[in-house]
Amino acid sequence: MEPVIAVEGLSKTYPGDVEAVCGIDFSVEAGEVFGLLGPNGAGKSTTIGMLTTAVCPTAGTARLGGFDVSRRPLAARRLSAVVTQDAAVDRGVSGRRNLAIHAHLWGVRRPEGRISQLVEVFELTGIADRPVSSYSGGQRRRLEIARALISEPMVLFLDEPTVGLDTRIRHELLELIRTLTRGGTTVLLTTHYLDEAERICDRVAIMHRGHIADLAPPRELLSKLGERIVELRVATDPAVALRALRAASLAGDDAFVVGQTLTVPFHDGQVGDIVGALDGLGVAAVEVNTRPPNLDDVYLSLTGERMGA
Repeated sequence: MEPVIAVEGLSKTYPGDVEAVCGIDFSVEAGEVFGLLGPNGAGKSTTIGMLTTAVCPTAGTARLGGFDVSRRPLAARRLSAVVTQDAAVDRGVSGRRNLAIHAHLWGVRRPEGRISQLVEVFELTGIADRPVSSYSGGQRRRLEIARALISEPMVLFLDEPTVGLDTRIRHELLELIRTLTRGGTTVLLTTHYLDEAERICDRVAIMHRGHIADLAPPRELLSKLGERIVELRVATDPAVALRALRAASLAGDDAFVVGQTLTVPFHDGQVGDIVGALDGLGVAAVEVNTRPPNLDDVYLSLTGERMGA
């Protein structure tokens, strides 16, 4: 079967030769939660814009449910729904009214049952008949996603769905997003929150300056750095120390430097081997820590830059 989303050589160049997306390839299977991971400016939102027909690609192809988004935009659009970073609900009417208006626009027949179902699933029962202006940020975000699902789309696009929400609300919303795939919905989301990708994504594409630096399930990406990494804060130039460790085969290409901290994933051997090698070179380790790797480490090892925001 053809993937629900199939992207080949997709590019977008803006005036002034600004390359936002540079010939990326990926596919998303039915029922997946697929993440585009990277900082602002990496090309995530532009990619979603092209997949949802809001942005015209410069080159390449993208197919949604078998429909080319450039040649058959209306057919592709009928299969999907999108929730953007900016709130787009009408705050002057109730949540239930927002859902009813959207159902009318999508031509949903007998929408009452669907609206009641979404109100219950998204835990809006107690507030559904109140003006949206009285909702908290998390409640508005749940309403926005419920509204996007009123047409029962094949694919739901979520662009930074948890921006501005506190930690508890973020986790609750992530659990809700994860449950959507059980009903057959395919979810593609963008985020620069590393814990989100680890928590709910089946696979992630790490984007950097318009390119895909790596693509795999989060656990597979983490496994490339081994079970532990060692962080060494050194008093001298850490880049010199890194070169010396690589020459001694105690650090690979996945080791990196941030500020005065040298980070070395280790797959074999002992931390003492690394510290001892530095001592032998006359490099003093001011502080030594070990911990499991995270996706920020993966991003740094691939790009040399922090994920940031």
